[in-house]
Amino acid sequence: MEETEFKDKRALVTGAGKGIGRGIAVRLANLGTKVYAISRTQTDLDNLKQEVPSVETRLLDISDWETTRKVVTKGMATRGTGGAVVNISSIAGIRTTMNHSCYSTSKAALDMLTLSLTHELGPKKIRVNSVNPTVVMTEMGKRGWNDPEKKAAALAKIPVGRFAEIEDIVNATVYLLSDKSSMINGVVLPVDGGMINSFV
Repeated sequence: MEETEFKDKRALVTGAGKGIGRGIAVRLANLGTKVYAISRTQTDLDNLKQEVPSVETRLLDISDWETTRKVVTKGMATRGTGGAVVNISSIAGIRTTMNHSCYSTSKAALDMLTLSLTHELGPKKIRVNSVNPTVVMTEMGKRGWNDPEKKAAALAKIPVGRFAEIEDIVNATVYLLSDKSSMINGVVLPVDGGMINSFV
């Protein structure tokens, strides 16, 4: 992947304070992208800014749509040759069948939204793709899967025999943002070591 293709581009990354979002924000910034990092936690943003001074940080809860719209509009309207929005969503504490059903329903809804936006935004030269990981070894993931029995049961469903690392998701996301994937649109990409195929 050519590092120069990300220079002078812009990216707004939500959930950039921790985990996958932070990893994506750091990688894109290091590739030369002007990154606008959004988080609900100021200390996380301060730590990110200290690590990568070029990142512009915004303390924001994206459930406040009016404020979010203003921040996105202002940030993405600045100079640059292209832009991307990377929306990070996650859920923790899946412990009961009811919670798992809610998670599955929400995930399916996001997948369908991806496909819908593909048709709506494609004619405007905007691509929409989704990355669907298995368990990722973020701080939250490590806490949630530290029980040996629970961990073994989950790993048994993943053919490659391991959970994903943050870099696995970052690599897939950056590829989808790159010019190398210019004909990839409307894809729901599992980054799960083959777990989805274990249910076939």
